[in-house]
Amino acid sequence: ELDRVRRAIDELALRRDHLDVKLNAVIIGGQNDDEILALLDFGRQLGVELRFIEYMPFGNEWGLDGVVRMEQLLATVSDHFGQLNELSTPPGSTSRRWEIPGLGGYVFGIIPTVSQTLCRDCDRLRLTADGRFLNCLFDRQGVQIREHLKSGRSDQVLNEIRRHLAGKGPGFLAVNRDIPVVPSHHMHQVGG
Repeated sequence: ELDRVRRAIDELALRRDHLDVKLNAVIIGGQNDDEILALLDFGRQLGVELRFIEYMPFGNEWGLDGVVRMEQLLATVSDHFGQLNELSTPPGSTSRRWEIPGLGGYVFGIIPTVSQTLCRDCDRLRLTADGRFLNCLFDRQGVQIREHLKSGRSDQVLNEIRRHLAGKGPGFLAVNRDIPVVPSHHMHQVGG
């Protein structure tokens, strides 16, 4: 369904004056790591910021050998375009960003989930399609708030969210840095 995806990307790119459009690309070693430069050029032509995401430990097929680390991505880009200027990282950002002077000042980002934990700066919360509130992308359980939402019990929703946030801790990857844990759920079940 590449044509359908391209049409959606093109449509978003047209709205970039009104939206902060970023295009994410998961780079997997041996599958698409030869497309890094082409993806940068694609993002530049669209006028949107491309963000490379390190292959995250989700699902049964994940393996550490598929992770293309931030350092490898930077080496590929700088070998081709020369010097890269790292930009400041705003609070709560999950992306580290660089400017490529050799590509007209184009800015791209990397979300280094495996090579550097983002847990310390992450301020993301998620609500899944089945009504679970997650305080971390890797939260395996979450707390079910769907019934409270459906019944209009906003006080119960807030109580459950507060209780779950209080137990957030340092974050899954901050705790499990050296263990290639493969959570049983998949990214499409959690949402980005």
